[in-house]
Amino acid sequence: MLGKRLLKECAHRSSPSNRSVQAPYAEPNRCIGATPQVKHPVQLNYINLMLRLNCFFQAKEGRYEEALDAALALVAASQKEEGCVSYDVFESGTRADVFMICETWASQEALDAHKQTAHFIQYVAQLEECGALKLEQFDFPAK
Repeated sequence: MLGKRLLKECAHRSSPSNRSVQAPYAEPNRCIGATPQVKHPVQLNYINLMLRLNCFFQAKEGRYEEALDAALALVAASQKEEGCVSYDVFESGTRADVFMICETWASQEALDAHKQTAHFIQYVAQLEECGALKLEQFDFPAK
């Protein structure tokens, strides 16, 4: 399954100056399911606040592929939503059972609407069955 997917490095990850700090000899994190083109909030007519969510996922034994498939489906559907600035999945370069979903929303209203969508409810339930989730939210000015 994973081998059949086209895995691509994000442009912002391929530059040596922008690589994540990793343990010695570790592979860099790979970005898969990336937002094709990040939309700036001004282009979306939002100027007050953006919300960044980092969702860390650790799979139960034998459930990583199932969880990653659910995450990639969630990303694909969520990227089409109004107010979605970016929505990406990063595989860990050091842990085979961990990935992170990074989402950026143009407003609290857009995030609230996202949480009510059928695809969010479906895929988050699948992820919760496959492992543990930890969510961090950051609010920052869009300027």
